[in-house]
Amino acid sequence: MLKAFYKLLVRLAGENYQAYRKCNDNTRLRIRSTGILVLVIFTLSFLSCMEAFTEFFHSIWIGLTIGLFFGWVVTNMYLFLLYTLTRNVLVPENIKAHSRLSLALRVGTVAFLAIVVSKPIEHFLFKNQVKTQLVIYKTEAFDKLAQSINTSYSRRIAQAIESDKPALLKQRAYEINRMEKLVLNNEYYFKSIGFLNKKPLMWFISFLFIVLFCYPVILKRNIALNSIYYLDKEKTYKKIVDDNYTEFKSSYILTVQHWLNDINKLQPKNKEEAILYEAYLDPPYNFNKKTQVSSNKSEDLFLEKFYS
Repeated sequence: MLKAFYKLLVRLAGENYQAYRKCNDNTRLRIRSTGILVLVIFTLSFLSCMEAFTEFFHSIWIGLTIGLFFGWVVTNMYLFLLYTLTRNVLVPENIKAHSRLSLALRVGTVAFLAIVVSKPIEHFLFKNQVKTQLVIYKTEAFDKLAQSINTSYSRRIAQAIESDKPALLKQRAYEINRMEKLVLNNEYYFKSIGFLNKKPLMWFISFLFIVLFCYPVILKRNIALNSIYYLDKEKTYKKIVDDNYTEFKSSYILTVQHWLNDINKLQPKNKEEAILYEAYLDPPYNFNKKTQVSSNKSEDLFLEKFYS
């Protein structure tokens, strides 16, 4: 039972269980802690979405159904961001220094998701604190609507003949009564969140959500680069990249050679063999570019490089 639970936590952390088993106790604890935090984030995302859609549609069942779906969507977005924020073991440190903006944007997106999830929960917990403000806002909104209706009907009543005035008065009362029910029964969900946002406590809670969402990133990025966790990850990633590159290269050469064979049949004196020109010293990672050959050294070499 405990093993199955650990497997679930490792999966939620976005890691492979076999690689997890090779790690030391400290790294395992970090990965399990990441999984627990992701589980908490999923639960909070579900509750947040359920609260928001229940308020929108005034139905707990609609809120439950749509909340579960959007909670799952938010969690998957978060897992994807968490995966991309793990240290990249294939990119050299000197190149990573140029990707700080990308890192900042992804962390900013995580913080944005945290704020989006926090606001409905804050509303659910503290909506009574703005009830008085909301009542005042509703009263003012109704007074403006009632005044607008009265002004509109007053002109029509003044211009109407005596026989039509009772009907217009009745219609005016009906419109005012309808607007009163519409305004007073409206929860003004976004307006109440706006009132709550004016309280410093709400932004402190939002900050705690941001810390919660960002902490798994910190846990994973603080694992030592020379640990078994990253060494095994680097080995796995390199195997995937190298195998795919080898397959691509073989397929490319085979395809081009097939095309060249047709040309060689037409020009048997100038037989050519298919090659894949590498512009970098370390294909397929392509971090170190080859020095460009000057075109005036050899026209044939220049043309060969140009058509490659």
